[in-house]
Amino acid sequence: GFAALEAKPSFGLPFLRIANLVASSANSCGTTPFEKRAVNWLAARYADKAGSVDASLKSTAAKTAASYRGRAPQKTEIFMEKSYNSGDTIRFNCWVGDSVRIP
Repeated sequence: GFAALEAKPSFGLPFLRIANLVASSANSCGTTPFEKRAVNWLAARYADKAGSVDASLKSTAAKTAASYRGRAPQKTEIFMEKSYNSGDTIRFNCWVGDSVRIP
């Protein structure tokens, strides 16, 4: 039982890979510079998920998520943005087919 558990592939890695794919798709997923950078919030969400389902990836996932959040629009940019407000949802019409709420 225990040996099989250790041999099982990591459940978190797919989420980390999706996070990287989402982040690298920023230019094709957003139409405005703000939307393109907002894709990073979605990437961070996937990285967080990787850390929550796989304890062995917690540290890597946290660093990855923090990195993506750093690339996403910051508080002053959200405040200055005319099309969106904090709490609004941005829907991405690309292969990602997902949405993200602006913090």
